[in-house]
Amino acid sequence: AAAASERARAYEAAVLKTLGASRRQILTSFALRSAVMGAAAGGVALAAGCLAAWGVLTFVMEVSYEIDWISGLWIVTAGICVTVLAGLALAAGPLSARPARILRANE
Repeated sequence: AAAASERARAYEAAVLKTLGASRRQILTSFALRSAVMGAAAGGVALAAGCLAAWGVLTFVMEVSYEIDWISGLWIVTAGICVTVLAGLALAAGPLSARPARILRANE
């Protein structure tokens, strides 16, 4: 998802640069968006995994089910970190583009 929206991020970075935002502010914006996206994906994955594990353990294996929240939260946290790092790595291109070129191309 992050790689597919590079053109939109380039346009957003160009507009923010034109309005006076610093590189740090733009990177913070991109990192926050990546963190929210990673947290949402991790939350959905954790919920789906817990539900599937409950179904298999309860109905197929007929054993008790208990969630290990510490492991689940560590996995979600690691996913958020990887998503933020990938988002920041993909932000290098949009940040290095000249605002005038990007804005003229979208006219």
